[in-house]
Order: sequence, then structure tokens, then C-alpha cells
Amino acid sequence: MESNKLVFISDWITETDKPNYRTKLYLRLDDECKNGVCDFHYRVEQECRANGRWVFYYSGDDVDFVRKFFPAVVPFLDLDNCNFEGKFHHTVENGVYYLKNLDRSKVMEIFHISEEEYHQLLIASEEKEFFAYQLNSLGILKRWKKHADEFIALLERMTGYIWVNPYEGKSVPFDSTVLTKEQAAAIEEKIAQGYYSEENILSRKNELHAKKVAEKKADTIKEFDTKIASAMREKELAVSILDAGILSRNYIYYGFKNEVVFNWSNSDETISEKAFQEYVEKYGSVLFPEIKFTFKKQ
Repeated sequence: MESNKLVFISDWITETDKPNYRTKLYLRLDDECKNGVCDFHYRVEQECRANGRWVFYYSGDDVDFVRKFFPAVVPFLDLDNCNFEGKFHHTVENGVYYLKNLDRSKVMEIFHISEEEYHQLLIASEEKEFFAYQLNSLGILKRWKKHADEFIALLERMTGYIWVNPYEGKSVPFDSTVLTKEQAAAIEEKIAQGYYSEENILSRKNELHAKKVAEKKADTIKEFDTKIASAMREKELAVSILDAGILSRNYIYYGFKNEVVFNWSNSDETISEKAFQEYVEKYGSVLFPEIKFTFKKQ
């Protein structure tokens, strides 16, 4: 019997040394999230007996339970949240992230690769299109698919259904590992020219890094020059107000609207309207004609 999804839910299992707990296994291959692709999901759910009835206790991962009661499933637990081809979501983007941020042993475990393949992918991860090509050319994607197909076959035996992909013939969303013949040919031509040699890839990486450093440096200089100019302006304003004989700091400069407000605070010493007008006439309008001066009556 055919089905667009494979769902296995075990019976409740109570272990003899844990009579007040019962556990069941959930396995599924379907498009539960309606993303246009079928994914594998696995979890165990546990209940405990309380006041004479079973209540929810835990939901998540329990490899020991699976190993004890469903040992055939254990080799496929790494496919949790992978799609029907054995690919984790956003394979290229997440794959590059894993290679750059996780330990080598962890990456080798996730990718099912040798140390030599790890080194090849690490170099390729600097340029995503070449990384996608290497996943194909090294046979890694075929390896993943074989692993996924074996799990599908196991689920079919466990459920009694034959899985039929509801999206057969359609491209998998967010999967940039699939290259057209033209893309692959273009990459292979670059390989022949030495474009993707380790030396050239690292050279481009260093050039890009140097460019980013220069851009960041320029932005930083501009940012602090702006802050310095703003601080100097506020300094000149403060000095001019003192030159006018006003000791109170009850004023504020709003740089975003180029305005100085006198008596902006109710808690500081009030500046008289006469002192304000004298300042504006003798200093403010002369030294800072572009600034608006506002007097706030207390």
C-alpha cells in the first residue's frame, strides 16, 4: 500500500526497573511543516504515573531507549530533521557554517566523511558554488541518499506502507547543492585553469578579508570623526554660554534637529529669559546661525 508519509508510533513500553514510567517511539517521514519537502523526524515521549493516572513527563531524544528496544533504528537517528535525500536544511549554507565553526571530528560525523574529504570541503567552503560542486563530485550527496534510502526501506517495513514522494519531479526548496550541467561545466573549466586551487582560494579569501578590513576601518574613522566634530560643536556651545556669563547647565543640544533648548530640565537651576535673549543676540545667532535656540518657560 502506498502513502505520501511514513509514520511509526510504537506501543507504550514500560521497563521492569521503571514501573512508574512508560515510553514510546515516534518516527516519521512527511511534510508536517508544509515546506514542500519531506523530512525525517524522531522523538521519544515519556509519561509517568501520578495520582493513579499517566501524565506527560518528557519529549525529546533518548538514544539508550531506542538502542535497547529498536536497535535497527539507531544508525539512522542522525537523519533527524534531514530531508528524504539525507540532506540537512540549507545544505550549502549550514554546511559552510559547520565547517567554519565546529570541531573537525564533529564535522566528519555530521557529513560522514574522511579526514581527507574534510580538508577538501574546508577549502571549498570559502566559495559556496565550489562547495556545492565538491559535495557532488566527492560522492558525499550520493552517500547521504543511500543512507536515507536505507532508512526509508526500514520505515516501510515497520509501517507496512510504500513511500511515494508527494513532490516527485519538483525541485527541493532551498537546496543549492543541485547544479545544472552548465554550472558544473563552468566550475570544471575553472578547476582546469587552477582557479579553485587551494593557493588561489586562500589568496582570494585574504584579499576579501583585507578589503573588508579597509572598509571597516574607513567606516570607523568616519564614525569617530563625526563624534569628534559633534563633541567639538557642543564644546564651543558650552564655552559660548559661559562667555555670556551663564553658569547654569540647564540646556541641552539636540544634534539630530540642530536645536538648543534652555531650561529643558525642571530640576536644574533656571536660566532667566533675559540671560537667554542676551546670549542669543551676542553669541548664539552670531557664532551658530544655523542652530535654533529655544527658551522653555518654567
